[in-house]
Amino acid sequence: MKYTKEQRLDIGRRIYDGEISRYEAAEEYVINEQTARNYMRMYRDANQLPPKQGRRSICAPSFKKAPAELDELKAMTKEELIQELIKAKITEARLKKRLRGEGGWYCNSVRQQDYQVIMELSGEIPVKLLCKTMGIQRSSFYAWKKHLSQPSGKEKRLLSNVLLFQEYHWKYPSHGYRWLNAKIRLDKEIVLSDPYAHKCCRIAGIKSKSKHYRYKKAGDPARIFPNLLMSEMQIDGPMQCIVSDMTAFYVKGIYHELTLYMDLWNNEIVSHSLSAKRGDRMTYISGLENLIEWQKRHPEHQMVLHSDQGSVYASKAYNELLPMYGITRSMSRAGTPTDNAAMESINGWIKAELFMDLHVTGEKPVKEEVDDYILFFNEQRPAYSLGYLTPKQYRERHTPIC
Repeated sequence: MKYTKEQRLDIGRRIYDGEISRYEAAEEYVINEQTARNYMRMYRDANQLPPKQGRRSICAPSFKKAPAELDELKAMTKEELIQELIKAKITEARLKKRLRGEGGWYCNSVRQQDYQVIMELSGEIPVKLLCKTMGIQRSSFYAWKKHLSQPSGKEKRLLSNVLLFQEYHWKYPSHGYRWLNAKIRLDKEIVLSDPYAHKCCRIAGIKSKSKHYRYKKAGDPARIFPNLLMSEMQIDGPMQCIVSDMTAFYVKGIYHELTLYMDLWNNEIVSHSLSAKRGDRMTYISGLENLIEWQKRHPEHQMVLHSDQGSVYASKAYNELLPMYGITRSMSRAGTPTDNAAMESINGWIKAELFMDLHVTGEKPVKEEVDDYILFFNEQRPAYSLGYLTPKQYRERHTPIC
């Protein structure tokens, strides 16, 4: 697969910044490991950055020569051999910690990680030799060790918050530190800064499990309706612009289609419809009922409904219904999901949260589980674009159009 220069630099940036390893990049972007390395070097050289001190994957062990050849080993004294063995043990322990991402409230710097290595190896190697080899004062190590049993109030609070973020990460593994921080603030009324939340998640080894998506270049304009979202329309109140899309998923091997209608003003899902029938047109029509009812109560209100060029959205039956209630149509360009980016993003999050966070299994009727999720989405899920308010909170804090 061919990538543009900008795409190659972006891949290189992700590798250099540690978002992904070059082995993960090779798998994600369908390139070989050497190409991934070259992209990283290209990004590094273009930005005049220092060489990256990368971590070698367990899956790709080094076959370089040992630090000492056999004849050199034979020439070493007993003390020198012991020193080499200690160095090898230390290097192995450090590597394991970094690859596993191990740490803790007491181990959030390189020096503290070395203290932990000494503590772990002290059962088989004297502390004196370990400290000498690592260039660490024994008194510093023992002071750190004593401090472990008597943490300060600040460290106790850090430990408590790290455990709290771990608890929320287990509940919502698809989200990163900013969202988890907002959710904790919403649920527990505990106010923490984002940098502090990042520190807690880094110590706990927490990383979002959400996927990264790549989009194709823009397609042709809509054949039926223009894209009004590209006309810089002003959205300053509820129900002025509704975006819609369909997403599909399987539960216990049964196919389901979920059609969503979302208010672009506050990201609130104002209507949804579920069907277990592939290509069910009535799913789209049923989802319109709430919009039509709202328009009946506000006949003077101007509403725009935006969607992609799917067959149902482009159908005559669907579009003849809307002008009767003062609903103006808008369409994305063909094959251009970024034209409906807000809805596409929500679709991705919904599937991640349904199965990773809320663990939809089909034990309950799927419709009930989807209804419960929509309620959670509107009333309990903080949104970054709303300043980490929920859609309901945002609506209640702003004057609605009557």
